[in-house]
Amino acid sequence: MVIEEISLRHFKRFREASFALREGVNVVRGPNESGKSTLLQAVLAALFWRADSTRREVRESVTWGESGGMRVELKGRVDGISFHLVKDFTARRAELSWNGRKETDPARIQETLREWLGVGSEAAFRATAGIRQDEVASIAEGGKELGERLQAAVGGLEGGPGALRAREAMQKELADLLRGTRGTARNPGQLARTEEEMEALVRRRDELYRAVAGREEARRRLAEIGEESEKAERRLEVLEALIKDTQERMDIEEDVEDLQRRYRVMEASLELIEEDEKLAREEETRYGALREVLEEEKGRLEELEKRRSAMAERAAELSRRLEEAAAMQPRPWAPWVLAAGLTLVLAGLAGLTLSPYMLALCLAGCGLTALSLLPGGYLRFQSGGRRLRELRAHLQELRAEETELAGCMERIAARAGCASLEDFERLRRGYLELAARRREIAERLEIISGRAGER
Repeated sequence: MVIEEISLRHFKRFREASFALREGVNVVRGPNESGKSTLLQAVLAALFWRADSTRREVRESVTWGESGGMRVELKGRVDGISFHLVKDFTARRAELSWNGRKETDPARIQETLREWLGVGSEAAFRATAGIRQDEVASIAEGGKELGERLQAAVGGLEGGPGALRAREAMQKELADLLRGTRGTARNPGQLARTEEEMEALVRRRDELYRAVAGREEARRRLAEIGEESEKAERRLEVLEALIKDTQERMDIEEDVEDLQRRYRVMEASLELIEEDEKLAREEETRYGALREVLEEEKGRLEELEKRRSAMAERAAELSRRLEEAAAMQPRPWAPWVLAAGLTLVLAGLAGLTLSPYMLALCLAGCGLTALSLLPGGYLRFQSGGRRLRELRAHLQELRAEETELAGCMERIAARAGCASLEDFERLRRGYLELAARRREIAERLEIISGRAGER
């Protein structure tokens, strides 16, 4: 794998940065806190950190003051084929594109990267391809010793020739190599360090074995999950079919209910129409003549009824007043007393020439005359009789007019086929009730047709 370019966004100290790398060993130099270690960590994050990881190291790598948006992007080549890797740690999405293929599953992306790198962990990569600042310093410190050893090997032993000195040098070299192999040493030799590295590699191998076993277990579990998923999908298809059938059944039931409602409405409408037709036939056969009379004589009938009602009220009032006047009739003896008094007065006046005692008879006649003229006497009798005669005459006139109006109405009733006004009134009430019922039926039919139109 060759990394040609790395781009960073909101990764620690780098808000926006892009670096181009060359094939082979790349040495990054710069002062302290310039971002050298951060750049190496960004490469490790792109290669080994999962985009959907929630570990603390990922959260702490976001640039200070930013709420998210941490993104690392790599461009390079693998076996001559270009690839493009993008990891968005905030959105927890990753995408790897190469050779016309595109992968977005984080687990599969990491598996592909491990195959390309040949190492399976960040620690292994650090031990082989990533040299940090302190490790470069160690190499620089050992450069002089390495140069001296190379010069001694080429030009002879240090300090001059001599087999003894060469032997001592070789023994010293051997001791340096074996230092730390038989016990603990402050500065172990190369052999001890190599053994430690071998032990570390063995431990790493065991870790890899365990990782492979875990991966195989994960694959097995993934296969089981796939089978369970297929079963669940088949079950889901069955349930969806049941749901569809249930929905269709519910739709059919709703349609049936709607049809039943419409049938009931149509049945009610038909009953109303039949009733209306029956009433129309009855109106034509029984009330046809009355309807024509009412249409032709409507205004006249209303006027006659108003006049008849007014006359009835006036007749009732006159009858009441006549009864009151009859109850207040003056005493019936008043005329007779007046006649007797006047007769005695005349007889007394005529007898004065014959006898002075006739004056008493004249006075008696004056008394009777005065008695008849007292209040409630003859004068009231005269005025009360005149009022009674006037009321009776007025009442007779009203009766005559009422009889005339009744005759007009009877003639109209006869045109309607009625023998009397009572029959005419009964027939008209029946016709009005029939007309009211037909109007009610028409209104109900209009309401029913309006609801049917809304549906």
